[in-house]
Amino acid sequence: MTREAQVLELSAMTGEHLQAVAEMLRGKAMLLHMWAMGDLLAGFADGTTAGELLAMELTGVSIADLDPEEWLATTPLMRAIENPSLRV
Repeated sequence: MTREAQVLELSAMTGEHLQAVAEMLRGKAMLLHMWAMGDLLAGFADGTTAGELLAMELTGVSIADLDPEEWLATTPLMRAIENPSLRV
């Protein structure tokens, strides 16, 4: 999303813009990881953790096992930024 609140598709961004977004996300990895952990804990309370439980069953790894940078690299957004074939 731009400063003007315009939502951009990744495929519409330049390589420079994508790298700037990736750097911004890396700079906020700890905060984003903490928010994701909070969402996970809230999901346990209301029963909506199916995705995390499935991932844990398939991989044996939980979000809690990953440091913020490792976790960020596994997110769909970072994977799409770093892999052009995954961009929409």
